[in-house]
Amino acid sequence: FWLKCPGEPLPEDTGTLSSSLCWSPETGVSRCSHCKMGHLSRQLRTGVAEFLGTFTFMIAIGCNVAGRELLFDPLIIVPTSVGCTFMALLYALGEAHLNPAVTLSMALGGHMKWWDAPIYILSQVCGGLVGCCAYRVIYPDAGLSARLRHHEYEDYRDVVVAELIYTSMLCLVFLATSPAANKKHNQCYGLACGFSIIAGRHAIRRVAQGSWFNPAISMGIYWASPSSTATLGCMLLGEGLGAIVGLLIHYVCCPEAYDRQPWLMSKIASEFFGTLFVVATFAFHIIWNTDMGAWSIAAALMCMIFTFNNTSGAHFNPAATVALRITGRTMDDGSPLTVLAGIYVVVQLLGGLAGGLLVRSFSNLPDVTPPPSIATFGFMQVGVAEVFFTGFLCFVIVSTSALHDRDLGEVSGLAVGSCITAGGFAAGAASGAMLNPAITLSLFVLMGSWNKRPLFAYLAFQVLGTAIASLCFFLTRGRLSANLPGTGRAGRLAEKLGGFVGDAAAAIGHAASDAVDAAGAGAEAMYDGARRLSGQLFSPRGAMFSAKAPDEKEAPVTA
Repeated sequence: FWLKCPGEPLPEDTGTLSSSLCWSPETGVSRCSHCKMGHLSRQLRTGVAEFLGTFTFMIAIGCNVAGRELLFDPLIIVPTSVGCTFMALLYALGEAHLNPAVTLSMALGGHMKWWDAPIYILSQVCGGLVGCCAYRVIYPDAGLSARLRHHEYEDYRDVVVAELIYTSMLCLVFLATSPAANKKHNQCYGLACGFSIIAGRHAIRRVAQGSWFNPAISMGIYWASPSSTATLGCMLLGEGLGAIVGLLIHYVCCPEAYDRQPWLMSKIASEFFGTLFVVATFAFHIIWNTDMGAWSIAAALMCMIFTFNNTSGAHFNPAATVALRITGRTMDDGSPLTVLAGIYVVVQLLGGLAGGLLVRSFSNLPDVTPPPSIATFGFMQVGVAEVFFTGFLCFVIVSTSALHDRDLGEVSGLAVGSCITAGGFAAGAASGAMLNPAITLSLFVLMGSWNKRPLFAYLAFQVLGTAIASLCFFLTRGRLSANLPGTGRAGRLAEKLGGFVGDAAAAIGHAASDAVDAAGAGAEAMYDGARRLSGQLFSPRGAMFSAKAPDEKEAPVTA
């Protein structure tokens, strides 16, 4: 009955209030006992969903860590398993939060009623506390692994900053993609939130062990395995601040969610913060020299594309911006990218520098191990790897980005992130697979080295890869659509070059076909001549090998 009440008049057979609204979602006022009970039942269902979801999430974390250590397997796959669990729970439970930090950001942003927030948070905390002990039913002899419990740190500031970075990233992704806070339905919201956990946990697992960007999980771990109260306080502080920072970034970058008109600053801020998160993730993996760096960086890039694709186009890479400009891509409103291209490149470089400096501010960092340099592999190996995979990345961005006429939309983030995964694992041993001038510049800042020779060499390789990607786009896609504006001098030159190369390839193909036909005819004639000659030489009636005497006459043939 409650589902029929919101915003609708009561049926006439109720006898009272037949022509008035029974339940007002805006004011939360109930005018009959039936709707009051319905509202209470809705809150009860919400609380049960949050409890079960957080309970399952905590069991997944404990079982993954305990199971991997009992099998003596590396723990590098645990963040991926936990992120997939979070993604599945979001899709199964609909508009669930499963995280007090997310609930706080939703309430502060006005995306939910304040009186519902305590029910969400209480249910999530109870689910984390119960789940942290319940996983021992599956692994009774495992206890709490050292990888799961909190650790003591020499500098608690690192814990706060690490929690702040990736909790804000998780809250930002949730606010920008979840149907509960976003007016535009995004079917990839669960995928984006799960990838944010994968990216952040892989990045800071050496900095803040036991951190999952979730106050309910942090409190559950502390309750099951008491450690320093200061450590728990630092984690909760970082997660609370991360919720506020994520909300502020969402407010600036996504004005449509707050009934404000989009403006230029929202696009610029989206490129800055998106590049900052991607470069910070790269920097963490370079510092700790982890094995899953390519997967984590790709996950971070996917999250940012899902978050800002409808705002700025989600480039986060000067090479991608230049490739989009050369090929004449447009913004989602049809405006050309000419004006914003230069601004985007500058903002992306600044975002990369900010991400590198942010990671550089952490204390007790090991010496940064740079990727294999030109001095180790030489110009040929590094150049070919960087040019090829930068071109591959830019070609996929240009071909699948939501900025042009192909209506791929949300799927483009998965395609672009897959390029980072492929390039990182394939070329990481040769060139470091940076594939992004913003990452290249931030790496040299992180190393504290300003050696111009390798810096300019990497930038030159990436620019060359961008040019090759643009040329390949014209060769494979042909001329641009008629509804797109002019491509500029570079675009027209590339298109003419592409047409010239295509005509030359066609002429070569025709010549090769004629040559093959002539060669086939000659081979057929040679075959016929050889067959006739062999028939004369080896036939029983042949003159050379005949058993008859020269003067012998053949006997007459009788019937």
